[in-house]
Amino acid sequence: MKKILLGLFVAAIVAYWFWPEFSSAPDTPPGLLPPVVSVHEVQHQPVFERLEALGTTRAWEAVDITATVTGKVDAVHFRDNTSVEKGDVVVELDADRQRAALQEAEVNLREARRLLRHYLALDKRDAVSKTLLDEQQSKVAASEARLAAARAELDDFIIRAPFSGFLGVRRVSPGTLVTPGTLITTLDAIDTLKLTFSVPERWVGRLNPGQAVTSRSVAYPGEIFEARITSVGTRVDAATRAVEVQASLANPEHKLKPGMLLAVGLVSAERRALVVDEQAIQLEGSTRFVYRLDSDNRIHRVVVDSGVRQGAIVEVLSGLDAGDRVVAEGTQKVREGMQVSPAGSGG
Repeated sequence: MKKILLGLFVAAIVAYWFWPEFSSAPDTPPGLLPPVVSVHEVQHQPVFERLEALGTTRAWEAVDITATVTGKVDAVHFRDNTSVEKGDVVVELDADRQRAALQEAEVNLREARRLLRHYLALDKRDAVSKTLLDEQQSKVAASEARLAAARAELDDFIIRAPFSGFLGVRRVSPGTLVTPGTLITTLDAIDTLKLTFSVPERWVGRLNPGQAVTSRSVAYPGEIFEARITSVGTRVDAATRAVEVQASLANPEHKLKPGMLLAVGLVSAERRALVVDEQAIQLEGSTRFVYRLDSDNRIHRVVVDSGVRQGAIVEVLSGLDAGDRVVAEGTQKVREGMQVSPAGSGG
């Protein structure tokens, strides 16, 4: 008799667990209470997406300062890693011959102008020919051109900073013979830096000039550097499916240097979306699904497409509607068509 009762008990248990495999809407076996599950209500909430990328800093303006003529360095007017203003003299080359040529051009121009003034005075009394006056006017114009050329030649021997910034390491010394292209030093404008990084093409429609970007450097743990997007590339790279973005990064204390690698954080604009508790999303292979409750508290397996994951919630792109109830805890106790007892619902 005991064996018969034991057999019936085992059969009841087997039927309870395996009956859902053969029935689309099983009822809870008589004498057993519906399993208690925690329920989450699908609802709209504000969500945003965060992107992490790696970016590189570049000087806002950068140039190699080089010689444009051949000559010996006569004087160096800077020290390594010092700031300069636009137009400051950086290096002077030996230009004695050019200075002499300039003085000669100035003297010739003064003499040409003196003769022209004399001829103009004579012309008022018709005491000079028109041809002679025209010739002298041409000589003045030619002297002015030669003076301008002499000044330009001398200016090539005086090397100036083309913009304000910080000079790099000095590469020449007094007496060094330089030729066109010889590197003298570098100049970088770093009060504001360019921060360039790449983002996936799906982000292109979410980027706008002026949008805030955060960045971090391993050189300054815990410190956040704020930047603003200035431009978005006009092309998507066919190999990486990414687009280059450039942001301006204020650097008033000059902590950051050109060429540094920064961790970039970007947040999309906030939007409202359907969300569920992350525990409600089940995974079977590549398929995501949830257990939805109907009005009778019966379970229905529903395939869903998920989107942004934000904290403990997940965006649902399809498969559910606002107000739907899904099992958040206790998913291991339910089957398709089973009736359950909701312990509560969350938002």
